[in-house]
Formats: sequence, C-alpha cells, structure tokens
Amino acid sequence: MAQDVASGHLRRKRRTGSSSLERKMDALFRAAGARPPLIEWQPDPESITHPIVRAFGAKCRMRVNSDGHLTVDAFSIDDFGTMSQWALLLDVETPDGPFRYLHYGSQIADHFGRDMTGETSDAFGGHISKFFSMLYREVVDRREWVLSEHEPPANVFVSSWERLIVPLVDGTGEVRRIAVANVAENELRAGLDLLVDPVFVLDRDELILYANPAAKRYFRVSPHSIAPARLHDVTGISLDDVPNPDHMLTQGDPVERIELVDRGGLLERLSVTVSSARHRGRAYHIVVMRAVSA
Repeated sequence: MAQDVASGHLRRKRRTGSSSLERKMDALFRAAGARPPLIEWQPDPESITHPIVRAFGAKCRMRVNSDGHLTVDAFSIDDFGTMSQWALLLDVETPDGPFRYLHYGSQIADHFGRDMTGETSDAFGGHISKFFSMLYREVVDRREWVLSEHEPPANVFVSSWERLIVPLVDGTGEVRRIAVANVAENELRAGLDLLVDPVFVLDRDELILYANPAAKRYFRVSPHSIAPARLHDVTGISLDDVPNPDHMLTQGDPVERIELVDRGGLLERLSVTVSSARHRGRAYHIVVMRAVSA
C-alpha cells in the first residue's frame, strides 16, 4: 500500500557562528534543493533529544579539563562501547582541513552505504563536503561544541543526521582532532529494520538505497556492499515490468508475484511484493520478499 512518511526532523533554535556563515550554509543547501541545516553552538545538554547523542556528550563532558576543553589524550573511542558505532573521529591535518576520518562508526557506514575510514570529508563531494568543511573549520576556530542537524542528499536513505561535534585540543589548546556523535533519523527505515522478511528500498532506476538486516542475511552480503548496486545484481530479480513508483503511488495497488532465487545452487521460491512510498518528497519502490514452500 502506498504511504507518505514525514521527515520528522528536529525543531531547534538555530544559532550559527556569524550571520555570514549562516547565510552561506543556507544558500548552499537551498541551491541543492535541501532545507538549511540547524546549528546550535555550545548546546545545553537538555536540548539534545537523541539518547545516543546525549549519552555521548555526557561521557565527553566527564573528561573535560579545568579550561572546559577535551584533550586528545583524554579521549579514546574505545571507551565509548556501542556508542562508537554512531561516532566519528577526524584528524585535523591543518586548521582549514582536510579533515580525515580515523574512525567511522559501523552504523553510520551502514546507513550511508560506505565506510569512509581513511578518507576525508571532501570525498563526499557536492554541497555536503562544503558544509562539513565550513562547520569543522568553524569548530577549529571557535574551539566550541556544536549540535547540528542536516538533511543528506536524496540518494542516502536517511531523513536527517543529528550530530554533536566536539573539538579535541592538544597541550597548546589547538584543535587537533574532532569527535562526533552522528545519528541517523528515519521513521520509515526504523520500521523496516524490525521486519523478519527481506526488504529493499529502490529508486526508480532499481538502485538499492536501503536493505534491511534480514535482506543482508538472506542474500549473504556485507553491510556496506549493497548500495548503490542494482536489485538484479544482488538478488537476480528484476522489476522491468513493474510500474514506476510515482505511478504506483497514484494507482495504489501493489504488485505480487513468485520468483525463483538461486542461493548457492539451490533454487528457492520467494513471494515478492512491490509497493511504493513517498520519502522526503520522492517516490520509491518498497520490495518485500518472503520464502514460500514449493
């Protein structure tokens, strides 16, 4: 059945480092067809709504020195347990960048579709790289914590990213590294993650934007090797005769059929249901698969 999912993004008072920076960020996102990011410098811990981001901030605050700064020596990603799956650690090669990922949390890589460890924030390209560089440079200059929320490009199946960015200083007070709690928000994905049947979300070209854990297990693929592969390349199933998702949204009828899938030389029968959903103003195919007896 067709469905419409709201972005559910955070509603926060935005404060940026300067009116010039705010205008540049707004213009950057508007030019890319995205809503401007929300920024809060020196955030009140009570304004942090996500429990993982809030817990990350609390653990960091326990380690600040008498000047109120967190030093490089006092921070270890290994101390954060499962929170490290939603954390980033960047090396500040120069105050103006590049900013290189020393740690890229596994949950972030799963949602983004790529592990960026060893790469820089410039590798994203487009307005997102410019946004990251602008914000990280401001963090280095101000040496202040910042809470941000932004909308990713349309090919990332995430409604928004909530981030707490914490500068890490050396003995002279200069920012040498940046620690980040970076958590994805997506109401549609949260529900699909819980399903026991394989589920894929595809764009109109059948590129996989998302595969739930059950799909990754069933088709024996690693978490970061699916997107942006085509559905046929991963499953052997093609949707050539299925109406595009925009058409399905207006028609409202799902497509159901039986497919044979080769799993290591064994043919298995799958009941495949294709419907559509709207996410961030775009239509996508939702493909649900279920094993059936012969």
